[in-house]
Amino acid sequence: MVGAFWGKEEDQTLEDCCIREVYEETGCLCKINKEIKGNAGAIGPVEFHVTYFEVEILSDHPTIHDPGLIYEIAWKTTEQLNDLHFSFPEDKEFLLQYIEQKLR
Repeated sequence: MVGAFWGKEEDQTLEDCCIREVYEETGCLCKINKEIKGNAGAIGPVEFHVTYFEVEILSDHPTIHDPGLIYEIAWKTTEQLNDLHFSFPEDKEFLLQYIEQKLR
């Protein structure tokens, strides 16, 4: 996650950034299992690079740290995920298939 309001700090690895962001956004500690996909492109003049990781939740005590930005922390079924708006809609099908495969 790299953006104007959140993202990778200059001295961080993408893995460290993911761990920090998961904690900051949810209050949950996690560890990286593996990188599963990268996506890069541009929206107008703004270039982006998104990296998806499979993580393991180590402490599941969800806490909303930024109530102005985060309204809910919840586990969702794939059916519920399918109804959500994705920041990068082109990745939605891949992520849903990845989750379904992991559940088998």
